[in-house]
Amino acid sequence: MTKVLLLANTGWYLHNYRQPLARAIREAGMTAVLASPPDRYAAGLEEAGFAWRRLDLSRRGMNPLTELASIAACTQLYRRERPDLVHHFTVKPVIYGTWAARLAGVPAVVNSITGLGYTFMTREARGRLLRPVVRTLYRSALRSRRCWTVFQNPDDQKRFLELDIANPERTVLIAGSGIDLNRFRPLPEPEGPPVVVLAARMLWDKGIGELVEASRRVREGGTAVRVQLVGAPDPGNPASIPEAQLRAWQRAGLAEWLGHRDDMPAIY
Repeated sequence: MTKVLLLANTGWYLHNYRQPLARAIREAGMTAVLASPPDRYAAGLEEAGFAWRRLDLSRRGMNPLTELASIAACTQLYRRERPDLVHHFTVKPVIYGTWAARLAGVPAVVNSITGLGYTFMTREARGRLLRPVVRTLYRSALRSRRCWTVFQNPDDQKRFLELDIANPERTVLIAGSGIDLNRFRPLPEPEGPPVVVLAARMLWDKGIGELVEASRRVREGGTAVRVQLVGAPDPGNPASIPEAQLRAWQRAGLAEWLGHRDDMPAIY
């Protein structure tokens, strides 16, 4: 039976974004294995009936010995599981996972680039210093002949190709991950002022600061509007918005911060 292994840097990511893909793999008669560092969401993956494998991987760590250990652990995982295809999400799994797949002899690799991330987006000195390093590491992974790179944003695809990071003959642009129409159904337009919902991790590079500033300007112009921010800060990301800032916006009436929610259909 064909085995597909999905790897991300958190169980949270797999739980929130890749369960439909894992179910589709299973429904197609293949075996789906999910791998990530342990967190409280990883147990939920097993409860949902998926095989989950632990892979210790630091999201922000830069200690060479620790990073080499992560690559070695990933290689061992692939040799043990013997997947026919591995699908990587988020930066380190894409880079380290592709190297590990090469060492373990995995026949096919798919890497999803769902956004440029902090290193490419930030104007901070640390990010600018890391950018050429990350670019080189990406190139070493994505130029592999057995690797396909999937983009969801044409600008991201264009940038990677202009920088010669990805193989132009082995890149694919899709419309996005999509949504589950069995959970999210169209509803009649409600009465009252328009409601703008931004559902994301509370990161500056998601455009949250710009949305709040737009809310301020619209309100100053006399137009009633409600802005709702749904999601939690991400302390593991340098672009995380402090909780104090989110609460300050709420006190100022510029946005309602609802925090993390597992019932997104109810929000809409």
